[in-house]
Amino acid sequence: MKKALSVLSIVLFLFSCTEKEKTYEELEAEVLCDVLPNVIHSFIQINLPPPPPPSSDSLEINFNIDSITKDIERQRDEIKKLAQEKNKIHIGLNSLLFSINKSEFRITNQRNISIDSLKERKFRPKELLNSTLKIKFVENDTIADRGEFIKDSQIKALSSVSRVLFNDKKTKAFFKLYPFGCLPYSIEVVSEKVNNKWVVKEIIEQ
Repeated sequence: MKKALSVLSIVLFLFSCTEKEKTYEELEAEVLCDVLPNVIHSFIQINLPPPPPPSSDSLEINFNIDSITKDIERQRDEIKKLAQEKNKIHIGLNSLLFSINKSEFRITNQRNISIDSLKERKFRPKELLNSTLKIKFVENDTIADRGEFIKDSQIKALSSVSRVLFNDKKTKAFFKLYPFGCLPYSIEVVSEKVNNKWVVKEIIEQ
């Protein structure tokens, strides 16, 4: 009897330690938490330096262009690093995840997607807390009315995303990012789970 109780206790302990299987919505949030900081930095407006003064000296003009290019690259590198630090970059994100159909993706990616389509849904309030980005949800109607002209000095970028589609093994994920919060411009983002973290594998401009 004691032996049976010991075995039962071990089984119950192991069962309690087993990670609970994530819901589909939790998997979507996991992908977006990991991937958005690695793609959003490209759409954050940088502070462009003033244009060089008129000059007849071509060497001076070339020097100024090189200096401007280096300044832009420096700012982009800084933004990219900040996106990986907790709450250093504040973005506005559409509270609605758009519906998606696998036919909207490149044909080679369609072959990897396990389901045909997903209906739109709203984010839950705390769904993206694990993201390094500080996210403010914006209502879809507000974005439709004002687009990227929403007045909020803290928001560095405004975006919308689609639902996330997966392959059979849930090791590859596919979604659309709308960089300025509205249609029709979008990019196709392909990510893969590597060492328990979702990393960007491919970005395809539409």
